[in-house]
Order: sequence, then C-alpha cells, then structure tokens
Amino acid sequence: MSVLALRFKMMEILFAPIIAISQSFPLQAIAPLIIILLGTGFHTKTSIAFVIAFFPIYGAFLTSIKTTPSNILAHLAICHTSFTRGVRYGRLPYALPALISAAKVGFTLAVLGAVVAEFIHPDKGLGYLILVAQSSYNVEVIYVCVLLLIMQGIAVYGGLSVLENKIIRNRTR
Repeated sequence: MSVLALRFKMMEILFAPIIAISQSFPLQAIAPLIIILLGTGFHTKTSIAFVIAFFPIYGAFLTSIKTTPSNILAHLAICHTSFTRGVRYGRLPYALPALISAAKVGFTLAVLGAVVAEFIHPDKGLGYLILVAQSSYNVEVIYVCVLLLIMQGIAVYGGLSVLENKIIRNRTR
C-alpha cells in the first residue's frame, strides 16, 4: 500500500485523512461498530487487530521509502530503472530496517488489538479469560493471561529483531 501511495500521489493524499482519523481515538470506541458491521467471529477480531497494526506500519514504511538517499535515486535514474525495479532494488532494501522496526511495534499492538476485540465481544481467547477471571476475582488466571500476552509480544518482537539484525548484517557486507 505504501508503494502505491509513493507511485500515485493522489492515493497518499486520500489515505492521509483516513490514517489521521483512525489513529485519533481509542479502538474500544469503534470496536462495537466493527462487530455490528462484520458480525462476530475470528474475522472481526483479525480486522480489529489489522486496524491497530496497519497504520503504524504503513506510515513508517511510506516515510522510509520516500526518504531514500538521493545518490540511490540518482543511480536508479541513470540506469533508467522502471518504478517497480527501482522500488525492488533501490528503495525497498533501504527501507527494510524501518519496515521491520515498524512491524515490531505494529504486531505487538495487534496482539493487544485482538485482546481488545475479545473484551468487546467475549466468547473465547485470553480476553475472555481475563474478563471471566476479573468477575470472579481469580487473580491467578489474570496473571497467567497477562504472562501469556507478554510472552506473545516478546516472541513476535524477538523474532522480528532477529530478522532485522540479519538484514542489517547482510546490508553491511
């Protein structure tokens, strides 16, 4: 999506207000609307998690591909590179560390988004367990659920950090 916004300036202009609006209020405020619109189920929870994760990743990636150094852009122009090849061989390798860094934040937020969706419509999952445990004052279950959420976040963050380090190491060779 960021690449399309880079290619078509109008798309970036149209997306900017949507991004600003979507990030200007808590998701708990619109999660019930999403549930009414899409119904209940897994696809609704993934949609809510997607909304939370997508826009930070989109914004960071768009910024990083737009700020490709001028010497790389000049080289692409001298070689008469097409837009798609320029993105693939020039802009994308330069932007990859920023994309992975944004993905670390975005996917960690997505885990929280899935739990928020389970709070709004509790039927199963960690959000459901937390709500049930809260209503019965079962502190041990709450701690276990929070620990599992922390472990999920660390696993995603750690996996993406390993990938980021490999990419950065390969770039410096």
